[in-house]
Amino acid sequence: MEILFRISIFEFRVCILLMPEQDSVKSLMNSRVISVLPDTPIIVAIDILLTNNFNGVPVVDKAGVIVGILTKYDIIINRSSVRDDTKVKDLMNNDPLVLVENMTVDDAVKAFSEHHKVDPIPVVDMTRRVIGVISRYDMVKMFREYGTVFTVKNQKPIQRSGNNGVWFFVALVVFLSIAAAAYYLGFLDSFLR
Repeated sequence: MEILFRISIFEFRVCILLMPEQDSVKSLMNSRVISVLPDTPIIVAIDILLTNNFNGVPVVDKAGVIVGILTKYDIIINRSSVRDDTKVKDLMNNDPLVLVENMTVDDAVKAFSEHHKVDPIPVVDMTRRVIGVISRYDMVKMFREYGTVFTVKNQKPIQRSGNNGVWFFVALVVFLSIAAAAYYLGFLDSFLR
């Protein structure tokens, strides 16, 4: 949210950074999931990956429960097995790393840092139904959306440049001081009459 103050030729902008209410992977994940079935032809799965610029897709059963993941990495390391009749189940990782919907962003950071080849990570509910995916892209996008605010586990959000409330108060004091000076010097007479 941005608040704009204007006094004659002076303009002040006060930015208030809004953090997500939750620090869960559910707040960062992409909930529009494209998944494939184990019997999907590999050529169809490759087309899905390339068309959507995905690094991987969850493999689910007909109930939406995760049974694996197929990534570009899986296809590359198994390239000699790729044929026209190859199915996703022939190349997929049968034991995918998953995050449960109530896990924290810190848990996602830890998972990505410990598993360098993993991207994306499916997000599942308590019944292991896929409800979203979180990728390295989503983690980096967090900085564009929330700035340089970092959430440290068990602490309130902090910002490198200081406390937002203090900066808002300082900006307000500066604004009021300049407004008083402008009024005293007669710059605001035309605006007040």
